[in-house]
Amino acid sequence: MFKNNLNKMASALCLSIVISGAGLSDLHAAPMTFQSAVAEYKAGKYQSALAMFKAFAKASPNNVTVHYYTALCHHALNHVEQARQEYNFVIANGEPSFKALAEKAMSRLGSAQPSSATAASQGPTSPSQAVPARRAKKVIDFYADW
Repeated sequence: MFKNNLNKMASALCLSIVISGAGLSDLHAAPMTFQSAVAEYKAGKYQSALAMFKAFAKASPNNVTVHYYTALCHHALNHVEQARQEYNFVIANGEPSFKALAEKAMSRLGSAQPSSATAASQGPTSPSQAVPARRAKKVIDFYADW
């Protein structure tokens, strides 16, 4: 009985940690993944995303997707020459869809940051598609009697 109560208390504690927004993954440093780097980019944290993509580029120097996202970060940070180099790599080595995206982004390279409308259209159409940094905040209000 004591063991059963202890298990219930532990489950409730874990549930309250997850509900409060401090998920269990926050308790330990999460490993760096490509998806986490994309999430940083989507959140507008271009400098940290850039550092992550550079680490991926060292591990996989010919990965066109990594170079494309590195270019997007440089572009958003207004690092024109670095962005141009990365876009050129994608144009030279990427598949046609990435080449077209890189060429389109290269034409807008003079701007400090891709606009909301163009940033959404320049990202790949995969689940890791780039999303513009500016997002509208939404409030969802709901109620339940139970």
